[in-house]
Amino acid sequence: MPGEAPTVTVKGKVYVDLDTIVQLLGASQQRTGNRVIVRLPKRGAEDPDSEAKLSRPFIVAGIELMSTIREWRHMIITATAGSYPFLEDRAGPYGRNADSKLALVTGAAVTEADRSVLDLLNKETDLMRKFSDKYVGLRKASLGVLPEDVENDPLGLQILDCARGLSALAGSQRFQDVIACH
Repeated sequence: MPGEAPTVTVKGKVYVDLDTIVQLLGASQQRTGNRVIVRLPKRGAEDPDSEAKLSRPFIVAGIELMSTIREWRHMIITATAGSYPFLEDRAGPYGRNADSKLALVTGAAVTEADRSVLDLLNKETDLMRKFSDKYVGLRKASLGVLPEDVENDPLGLQILDCARGLSALAGSQRFQDVIACH
């Protein structure tokens, strides 16, 4: 959809008014606190099956979120098993990064399939946060944890199973419930 928007350059970066972009795209926006969710319009009638498919931007954003969760889980396992100090300081940025990626995924959800998978991605992020909080709490309480206990933690294994199921959805580009995410 062609259109023009005025820009402003600040310190070498080009900025465009968000309201103008939303209008040009025929999108809608939702503002909550310091966050803005932009919802792109539904796909046209060129593909009657489009609502049943995962959109490409959603898949890409979902993969980025899942990569962040994988790295976060690995850091918790490595840091806890290795008794590294300051686990809370290490875990915090991963949680904030996951929140940021989840906001991007939320904004990219345009089809019914996207919105169904978004629910699973929210659950996966919640599972990871519980896993992280558990081991940060154990560290704060100065309780030792064996490496195999962290690696075989049922919650950590559930996160892996959920991730595998979500990965299969990205490959098929269709929604199917992933029981491990619940």
